[in-house]
Amino acid sequence: MNATDSTFEEYVSRLAAHGVAVVDHLDDIRDMYDRERLFARLCPEPDDMPPCPPWCSYEQGHRYESAIEENLAAGTMTLERFHEDTTRPGGSISQGETRQGGRVTLEAPTVLLDEVEMGSCLTAAEARQRAADLLNLADVLDGLAASVLDERTQ
Repeated sequence: MNATDSTFEEYVSRLAAHGVAVVDHLDDIRDMYDRERLFARLCPEPDDMPPCPPWCSYEQGHRYESAIEENLAAGTMTLERFHEDTTRPGGSISQGETRQGGRVTLEAPTVLLDEVEMGSCLTAAEARQRAADLLNLADVLDGLAASVLDERTQ
């Protein structure tokens, strides 16, 4: 149900056609409609998206995925997206990005570890490989932190 290209009445009609009991939930549906329209209005066009870090595995300029803070009455919303490098063994590099009022903020990159099932056992060789992968990921994070500092001092 996309609110960006329809009136509220059209939006409600589409929900009702899919079996949603709209009469009992009109206030919630209005908020959902307003939230989707505000998100669409505040989300930059693809050509205006801030560039992704060079290591991001997603398509360059990928869109914001969600809103984490909103004030519908004031027409404000904090948009959020994540950059990830999923090409590394042992885990991936992830960095959150938020946008509010045209200001973009990047979080420090972190490592997302590949999951190991609880109760699973590793051989000595597997444990050493996992440790080597983690050290490699830590080195990557150190390199990213150093490049951010270099950019800020130039």
